Amino acid sequence: MKLYTKADLATLQSMQKRVVNPRARWLEKPKTRPVHRQRALQVSTFYDDLADLLFSFVDEARIERDFQPDVPNADAYPVDYRIDGKGDVPLFLYGVPNRDKARLATIMLSYFHRQALHFESILVFEDQAQIPRMDLARLSDVGGDMISSLASHEDFNRKLLQRVAA
Repeated sequence: MKLYTKADLATLQSMQKRVVNPRARWLEKPKTRPVHRQRALQVSTFYDDLADLLFSFVDEARIERDFQPDVPNADAYPVDYRIDGKGDVPLFLYGVPNRDKARLATIMLSYFHRQALHFESILVFEDQAQIPRMDLARLSDVGGDMISSLASHEDFNRKLLQRVAA
């Protein structure tokens, strides 16, 4: 049996104890997540690529970015791009990179329909196959034409020019 000196006892008493109780709280929370819980940060260039593609087909003077339509609480319902369409009907273009934006676009387009706003819409996906079926079904009920990805240049050009050409 080892006998401790008063200095050894003081050192042992001042050390943090390891708690084995699963309901116990941290004395000091870790500043970072454990390695197995960290997500790799991926920066998407989807919106930049969409803007480049859009401006290559339509004159910049006919496009308004982050448009707020004339509806109540308009700042909560921004449109990615408003393009002067045929006649007096504007074209609202939404970029949809993920499920969250698909749900948000569904809400915004539904609100515009309830407000009896006259418009046409095109939804451009980063990858339509990554959007869950139910979210895609709801979005297709309220949205107009859909472009499955930015790689579909011909479809984008055709559908855009059908609605924009004078």
